[in-house]
Amino acid sequence: MVSTTPTYLVDTTFFLRRTADAFHDAPLLVADGRDHTFAYGFLRDLLRARRALGVTRGILVVGKEGHAVATDADVKAVVEYAKVLDLPVVHQTQRTGSYLTCIGYGRNSSINSISRKRSGAGKQYRLEIA
Repeated sequence: MVSTTPTYLVDTTFFLRRTADAFHDAPLLVADGRDHTFAYGFLRDLLRARRALGVTRGILVVGKEGHAVATDADVKAVVEYAKVLDLPVVHQTQRTGSYLTCIGYGRNSSINSISRKRSGAGKQYRLEIA
């Protein structure tokens, strides 16, 4: 059955920058020896935007700009938490978010398909780029 619900590609650079600026590496939420502050701030802002805009389906896109505005460890934590929450994530450190989210026409199309496959570690999403 084909869904008529729109799927949004969300370039996460803004959320990553905003979270990095807001928390300045302050370890406010530490559990089991791990700092969860950055992931909390990111997901909080993402959920607020989701509610405000009425987004019900989306794919998070993390490109190389995300690693420029936040530490690699923080970006990795966000991607891990998103996967735990079963949120689809496209994460590529060599491509820009705008390249990954841009859908062109014909052979200029950046995203040919996003497919979902089951594995023992949960759902994984594979991005095929032209």
